[in-house]
Amino acid sequence: MTQKTNLETFFQPRSVAVVGATDQQHEDGSKKPGQAICENILGSGYAGNVYFVNPTREIVLGKKTFPNIGSLPETPDLVVIVTPAATVPGIIEECAAKRVPSAVIISAGFMEAGEKGIEIAKRTREVALSGGVSILGPNGVGVVGKNFNATFLTQAKVGSGNVALATQSGGIMCGLSDLALDDGIGLLKAASLGGMLGVSWKEMLENFSEDPAVAAIVLYMETIGENGRDFLAAATEASRKKMVIAIKGGKSAAAAQATLTHSGGLAGDNDVINAAFRRAALVTARDSQELAWLLEWNKKPLPKGNRLSIVTNGGGPAILAVDELIASGGVPAKLPERMSADLLKVLSPDPERPRAVSIGNTIDIMGDASPDMYEAAVKAALNNPESDGVIITFVPVAVVDAKVIAEKIVPLCEKAEKPVGACFMGERSVGPARKVFHDAGIPVFNDPAVAARMFGRLAEREKWSDEAKEAAIVIQEAILPTTEKNEVDELLQTISDSGRVILTECESKRVLRAYGIPANETVMAETEDAAVVEAERLGFPVVLKLNSFTLTHKTEAGGVALDLKNSDDVRAAFRKIQSSVGVKGFAGVSVQKMETMKGAELILGAKTDPSFGHVIVFGEGGILAEYRKDTAVSLVPVDSIRAHILLEKTRIYSILKDGWRGSVPADISGLQRVIVALSRFLETHSHVDSVDINPLIILGDRMSALDARIILKK
Repeated sequence: MTQKTNLETFFQPRSVAVVGATDQQHEDGSKKPGQAICENILGSGYAGNVYFVNPTREIVLGKKTFPNIGSLPETPDLVVIVTPAATVPGIIEECAAKRVPSAVIISAGFMEAGEKGIEIAKRTREVALSGGVSILGPNGVGVVGKNFNATFLTQAKVGSGNVALATQSGGIMCGLSDLALDDGIGLLKAASLGGMLGVSWKEMLENFSEDPAVAAIVLYMETIGENGRDFLAAATEASRKKMVIAIKGGKSAAAAQATLTHSGGLAGDNDVINAAFRRAALVTARDSQELAWLLEWNKKPLPKGNRLSIVTNGGGPAILAVDELIASGGVPAKLPERMSADLLKVLSPDPERPRAVSIGNTIDIMGDASPDMYEAAVKAALNNPESDGVIITFVPVAVVDAKVIAEKIVPLCEKAEKPVGACFMGERSVGPARKVFHDAGIPVFNDPAVAARMFGRLAEREKWSDEAKEAAIVIQEAILPTTEKNEVDELLQTISDSGRVILTECESKRVLRAYGIPANETVMAETEDAAVVEAERLGFPVVLKLNSFTLTHKTEAGGVALDLKNSDDVRAAFRKIQSSVGVKGFAGVSVQKMETMKGAELILGAKTDPSFGHVIVFGEGGILAEYRKDTAVSLVPVDSIRAHILLEKTRIYSILKDGWRGSVPADISGLQRVIVALSRFLETHSHVDSVDINPLIILGDRMSALDARIILKK
C-alpha cells in the first residue's frame, strides 16, 4: 500500500466484522470458511465487538446479522471478507465509505484465476488505494493476534508466544501454527499475505520489528514482489533488532528462459534472493523442522561468533556434531591449556587410576561420568573465553540418571550469557531430563548434530550482520577523466534514443574503459579491406569477431576467428563469418590483437532482477562458464568489502589468490576495484539491463576484458 499502514488494526482490532458469515455447512457436513472464521473469532477469547454481515440470513451462530457494511452500528477496525471474488471490489468500496481502515480478503479467484480474476484484482487494489483501506490478501487464511483468531485454522491457543509469522502460503501458516504449539514456541502474531495486493513484506517486517513482545520473525516467501529494495531495507533493519528466519519456497522451479547474456543466465532467481538474504543478515531454514530448531536456539542469546564447545559422554555423537558444525561454517572450540589442566584434575582425580577422558576439540567425559563431572565440564565450557556457545550431549547409560544430570547443570545454563543447548539423545529414559531443561527455558534437541548445524547457521547470520556494519556503501566517481565519461554517457543516450538496445563490442568496451574496467583495443571494420588495414595496424596475430546489432552469442553463430597470422587469414575469416551469419545479422567485424597472456579466464557481468534491480555476477569464465557454473551473485551497490566477499564465494578464488601449479597469484585488490567500478557504472545508469564480460583474463596484476557486451532496457 502507498499510505502508511497501522497493522495493529489487523492483529488487535477494537471491533471486527465478517462479510460472508454463515453457519450453513456443505452437503458433506464440512464447514464453510465463513463459518470456521466466525467460530474461531468467537472462541479465541476476543474481547471486542463482533459483527456478522450476511444479507440473506437474519441470525448466524446465534448473533444478529447486518445486510452490509454501511448498516453496522459502528465502524469496525477490521473487516474479514469471505465472499466470491467478483463481490470484493464493491465490499471494499463500502469499507472506504464507512472509513474502515483494514480488510482481510480470504476469497480466492483473483490473479490465479486468469484474465477475469486479474481484472478483479486490479479493481480491488485501485478501490482500496483510493479509499484508504489497507488490504491483506486475497486468497489467504486470515490473521492471528493475541486472543484473536480471524482464520479458518483449527482453533488453537494463539497469541501466547513470542514469534511473528508472515507467509504467502495459507497451508504453511496452518502447519506452522500447530508445529510451534507442539514444540512450545507459540505464535504471537501471524498473517497470511496471499496474493499481496496490499500489505507488503516491508510493512509486515516494520510492524514485527517494532513490537517489543516479538522475539523472532518468520517469513515464508515464494516471491518478493516489485519492491525488493524496500523489503531489503526493512529486513536489514529488522534483523538488527531480532532474529529473522526466512523459508524460501519454489527453489526447484525450472530455470528462467535463456537471456541475452551469459551473466544473466548464470544469476538465477534463487541466487539473487540468497544474496539479498545475506545482505540483510537473515537466517534461512530449508523447512519447518529447521525452523523449529532455529526457534529453539532463540530461547537463549544468539551466538556472537562461530566457536562451539561440545560436552559429551559419548564420542560418536560429538564427532557427528563436529562434522555438521564445520560444514555449516562453525569451528569446535578448544579449552585454553590452563583450563584444560584444571578440568582434567576434576575428571580424573586419581593419577593411579586415570580415566580415559579426552579434552580436545570436544570435551568427552566418558560414559560413566557423574553429575559432578558433568557440572565441572559444563562450567569450564561456559567460562571458556574462546567459545561462543555450548551444547551438552548425553547418551543414556545405566550408571547415571539423565534427570539427575539435568538438575545438576540447569542452574549453570540459566545463568549463561552465551547460547547453550541440551542434546539428550533417546526417548523414554531422557524424557524427564528434557522436561527439566524445557521448563527452565533452555533449548532442547534430540540430536547434537542438528544443534551444531543450526548453531553454525546462526553464527553465519552474525558474520553477515558484521559485514553489513563494515560495508560503507557510497557512490563514488570513477577515476578516469569526466570528459571521457560524459562522452560515453552521451553515446549510451544516443543508442537508447535510436531504439537500439544491444551495444556492439567496440561500444561496450569503450564504455567500460571510461568507468575504470580494463579492456583491450577493439576496432570496427565494415569491409574486408578495412579489416586487413586494422589488422596490420594492430599487428598479427589478430582476432576477428562478428559485429551485429541483433546477435549476441558470437561463437555459436560462427562469428569468431582466432589467431589470424596474416592478411590472407583475415580476408578468409571475414568471408566465412559473413557467410555463416547471413546478411541480416552481419554489420561487419571487430578486430583486436590476439591475446597471448595465459591467465585465468573469468566472467564478470550484471543483470536486472525484477525485484532488486541490478545484481553483479562473478566467477569462472570462458566457453565452459555455463557448464561449470562457478559463479556468485551480489546486489548493487558493491563496495570493496562486498567485492571481496563476492570473490570468496567462488571456487576459483583459491586459485586466483594462491596461484595454481606455479602460476602467478592474481591481483585480488585489483579485481575488487574492477567489481566496484562495474557497480558504480550500474548505480548511475538505471537504463542498462545487463552487462557481460567474458572472458575477463587476469595474470598477476595484468587484466583485460577480451569480450564484452552491454544491453540496454527496452
